[in-house]
Amino acid sequence: MNLLELQVVFPIHNGDQMYAVVFNLTYPQVHIIDSIQTKSLEKTYGMTPTAVVSLHLLLLIVLQLQYYIFNNVMLLI
Repeated sequence: MNLLELQVVFPIHNGDQMYAVVFNLTYPQVHIIDSIQTKSLEKTYGMTPTAVVSLHLLLLIVLQLQYYIFNNVMLLI
């Protein structure tokens, strides 16, 4: 059984560094795609693992709220 994986990708350009943060909406996963090998999120990206998880949860809340608003507005039309 194949499940559709929903992902949101944020490309980030920070000075001379470019990377992408991928939020998996199907599973609670966050991936950072970068060519730099690092052992510390905080030193390389200025983020702690807790901050990344918080961003993931906030993104899910915003998407759920937008879905709710969109469905209710469509019912009024």
